[in-house]
Amino acid sequence: KDKSFILTFYYYTGDTVPDRLLIQETKLIHTVNGNYCILYKDDTTKVAISIIKLEQQKGYTVTTFRVNGKITRVFRYDINITPTGCWVEYYNNGRLKSKGEYENGKKINKWKYYDSDGHKTRTEVYKEDGTVLSTISKV
Repeated sequence: KDKSFILTFYYYTGDTVPDRLLIQETKLIHTVNGNYCILYKDDTTKVAISIIKLEQQKGYTVTTFRVNGKITRVFRYDINITPTGCWVEYYNNGRLKSKGEYENGKKINKWKYYDSDGHKTRTEVYKEDGTVLSTISKV
């Protein structure tokens, strides 16, 4: 049977509640179900955040949705809530804003950035230590 959980809500000024805090709250819930949805009552920019616990990879996927139902972002964290894996962000119109990978909390490999019309604006290449190796901008 599906169960609903009420999480402790925090009041923040600014954009949103940090993913780290939301994941920590879901860790307090003892259940075999690893899928959680946090609804925003008074925030007009987001409807919900979905947190999925990844059993085999031992981590979390956090997806934020806008009021229009489109995805804002999909971020991955390891079991220690450190950024890892693929991170993707979208504009309000649904077009890709940025895409890249994290490893041990540092950007790695190629990160691609786009304008709201879908044109690539720049590519950044990162070393394993998270420092930028090169940046290619398109004007």
